[in-house]
Amino acid sequence: MKINKNIIANYASRLWTGISAFIFVPFYLHILGPEAFGLVTFSTSLLGIVFVIDMGMSNTFAREMAREVDRRKLSDLLRSLEWLYLIIIMFVAVVAILGAGLIADHWLNASRLEPDQVRWSVGLMLISAILQVMLALYIGGLLGSSRHVTAAGYQIGFSLARSGIVLIPLYFWPSVKFLFAWQLAVSAIALLLLRRTIWGVIKPLEMPRFSLPALRSIWAFAGGMFGIALISAINTQSDKLVVSKAFSLDVLGLYSVASLIGQVPSMLALPLAITILPRLTAQVARGDHSGVIATYMQYSFLISAVALCAALGVVVGAPQLLALMKGSTPSAELVMVTRILSVGGALLAAQYMPYHLAVANAHTRTNILFGVVSSVLLPITMFLGASQAGLLGAAIPWVAMNALAAIFLTVRIMPRFLGPYIREWVSKTAALPLLVGALVILPAVLVLPWFKQPIMAMVVLAVFCAAALGANGIVFLCLFHGGWSAIRRSNIGKLR
Repeated sequence: MKINKNIIANYASRLWTGISAFIFVPFYLHILGPEAFGLVTFSTSLLGIVFVIDMGMSNTFAREMAREVDRRKLSDLLRSLEWLYLIIIMFVAVVAILGAGLIADHWLNASRLEPDQVRWSVGLMLISAILQVMLALYIGGLLGSSRHVTAAGYQIGFSLARSGIVLIPLYFWPSVKFLFAWQLAVSAIALLLLRRTIWGVIKPLEMPRFSLPALRSIWAFAGGMFGIALISAINTQSDKLVVSKAFSLDVLGLYSVASLIGQVPSMLALPLAITILPRLTAQVARGDHSGVIATYMQYSFLISAVALCAALGVVVGAPQLLALMKGSTPSAELVMVTRILSVGGALLAAQYMPYHLAVANAHTRTNILFGVVSSVLLPITMFLGASQAGLLGAAIPWVAMNALAAIFLTVRIMPRFLGPYIREWVSKTAALPLLVGALVILPAVLVLPWFKQPIMAMVVLAVFCAAALGANGIVFLCLFHGGWSAIRRSNIGKLR
């Protein structure tokens, strides 16, 4: 029952993130204009890069919270991580403030915003991003201790205060500099509240202290997670960083709208992956191999069903979705970019289960191996593509790299930790949800043109997508709860 509450909590948080973006983005575009909104979206990409200084410590702390029962060890570890974070954050804050002018003057292409306003905005967004890195440590602790409901509550409240409530004063004082100052203040308040909560969860028996042995005990795993975090930041933010350099802030704003829609498949699937990581970790720790296989197959199917149905929905309804977000008819190029990015979002979701299986087994080498190669090739191919084919040239390499990553991780990690079940995984938990989703959703292509209002078209598309999820739910019950023995139970065991 607890796992169900966690899934609901994670979905509430992720759905709020997605829905709020779709609600708030049109207001930002209207109040600030496309160029200032491009600066806002640049701050999101910058946050992804700044998160590298987390060095994998938030994920490592989440793992320790999931498996360590000694409160003294946990309290010493958290205190040690706090001191380490504080030193890193102070150093990076100085570097960020000194480098804000360089970013504003030599990277961003602003035409209407005043240079001083851009410099101040970049400085404020950098400091706010640094505070959010430490927020991730405390959120990771809540997730690792299976307090997903509490974590979701904080994330939703933080998002509402940071991006929603600010629209009220922003309407009367439409200044992008004010927006980033507000976000900095909210980040500081959220940090204090979260810190109090996580220490209340641990309940240390005595005064925690800084401990080098505590840091050494996690350093190998944290080092691997740092490598993954660095590579992930490069691979997930490269397209928007390339667009911010190669094009104007106006174009970056439009591309970011397409990217937001394209992230829907991975965004909807991520709560399932986040929820299952502590369970996989615990099963691996106690040597429950049949349980690991069953969990992996079941959640692979669910993630595929959610991500693929969402991607099919975006492919079918991209023109209407963009019209709803922009308030005007989108260009053919922007529609195609959105569709391509949604395919990339589904391919990104396909990496969640092998990635978490590797993390549960404290294996990071494979993720780093592929990530190093892709982090070098991806920015280069994106710059070349953008110069030759515009926005499409920036989007296609990102999708291609996600496809290669999904294949590489599956082939390298599944046989090592599960056994010879790749064929079953592909056919039963990937191809089958895609087939079911396509049969239900693709006919919507014939129906959507009847609706002239984008909002009505989206309601109809949501019905088709919900029907596809329902059909996949029936298939899931047949696969894993009797009735259709499609998975090789003689090898996998009883999948219940």
